Amino acid sequence: MINPIYEGFNHYSWGIAKRKEKINVPAGTFEAWYFEYHEVNEHNHTWFVPYLGVVKSEIYVIRDGKETPDYAKVLKAYSFPN
Repeated sequence: MINPIYEGFNHYSWGIAKRKEKINVPAGTFEAWYFEYHEVNEHNHTWFVPYLGVVKSEIYVIRDGKETPDYAKVLKAYSFPN
């Protein structure tokens, strides 16, 4: 992934960078890019921190016109090499 990301940046699996937002995950609080990707029966939401990586990802399945949680992962810890 090339840094920096910009609004409207299109990633092949995360979708389009919509905005920067603050996000809290077990590994800490980050200023992350929020990406959305929509398919017919699925919506993906991904939060990416430049130079760190994906800190949160959620996948929702569309059932009866409503988003139903299907999968989620969050960054619990990280470290940089010395």
